[in-house]
Amino acid sequence: MKTAKTWPLLLLALAAGVQAQDSSDRNDGSWHASLGMNAGVAPRYLGSDDYRFVIGPEFSITNGTFFLDKRGLGAQYQSDAGFSAAAAISADPGRTENDRFFEVGSKKLKGMGKIKSSALANFSVNQEITPELGVGGDVNLPVAGQKHRGMDYTLGVNSTLPVSESDRLMLGANAHGGSSDYNRTYFGVSPEQSVRSGYRQHQTKAGIYGYSATAGWEHQLDENWTTGANVGVMHLTGKAGDSPIVKKKTSATGMATVRYNF
Repeated sequence: MKTAKTWPLLLLALAAGVQAQDSSDRNDGSWHASLGMNAGVAPRYLGSDDYRFVIGPEFSITNGTFFLDKRGLGAQYQSDAGFSAAAAISADPGRTENDRFFEVGSKKLKGMGKIKSSALANFSVNQEITPELGVGGDVNLPVAGQKHRGMDYTLGVNSTLPVSESDRLMLGANAHGGSSDYNRTYFGVSPEQSVRSGYRQHQTKAGIYGYSATAGWEHQLDENWTTGANVGVMHLTGKAGDSPIVKKKTSATGMATVRYNF
């Protein structure tokens, strides 16, 4: 399972927040590792109508219990009945007022102020309904960084479908929500921000701020090399979708991956 809200823009379309674990996660107690690269396009921020090219490492180190990967640094448990749970320390990059290559943000947010990066405690659970279908969710709790960031969470369903001996298809659908602090931080406009930015004041409330759907394909080239592609669509709704900083309620993200498994 992975979180959908850690590094939210880069990883949003890679998988659902309750996605089944990667096939490289084995529970034989020995350590396994993989290293690769992701490249694709994503909105400049949640609600942006501009896109940016994103590129970054794809890595995983795990012995089945402890892991370091795109979810963060943590530990996981999986029962024979198909229930799994994980806890990890991860990060939220925040948001800037600039169009810098490696930053989430846009010049269109000038005057809104910077949202600082935050360290997060992530907790996730997933229940396998069938070998191909699972349901679950995760929550991110801030432990350091942006003041009054608030918590965010994801609830959803995921499916992994074998297509052939070397190919599989991953599908997911999620609801994304936040506390009043989280939704205010990412979608609200305070009186002070309104004066500085020119955007009208906007109040938000706790609850669901968006829905997403994802689809991914993975192909095993040989014993070591794996390639894949992922696409996703995110739709902002409610008070979040009505925010003046939201230029486009519905956006898409695409990513390609190549990975070497040790």
